[in-house]
Amino acid sequence: MFKRKTSDALGSGDSAGQSYNKYSGAVKHLPTGPVLQILGPINAKVTFKRGANLWIYNNANAVGWIALYDASASDPTPSSLSNAIACPPNSYTMISSGLNNAIIGSASTLGAYLVTDDTSAYDEAPAQ
Repeated sequence: MFKRKTSDALGSGDSAGQSYNKYSGAVKHLPTGPVLQILGPINAKVTFKRGANLWIYNNANAVGWIALYDASASDPTPSSLSNAIACPPNSYTMISSGLNNAIIGSASTLGAYLVTDDTSAYDEAPAQ
């Protein structure tokens, strides 16, 4: 890789402009995406921070049930549409926890993954 003169800088739409431009200079670091944390089986209460994004995997040939709730409350028993969220057999379900900070499932075949993404995008004026 070589350094271009400021007068030769490419536009932001060009691939070479991603590695060098007159405003920021050298090679830039681009984040690769979110972090995945395995929470494990959710047949017992699992806690996390409020507003978390969760992926739930149901590793059974039957519908599984999950309940999101406040960790300070007593543990619910998820079992139907009246008190739980259905998870289809052998598939993933994505859920945002909102104000809840605990989850419990109806069986040990339900597993949870926490997706943490600290990526943020904003416009910044170029240095003068």
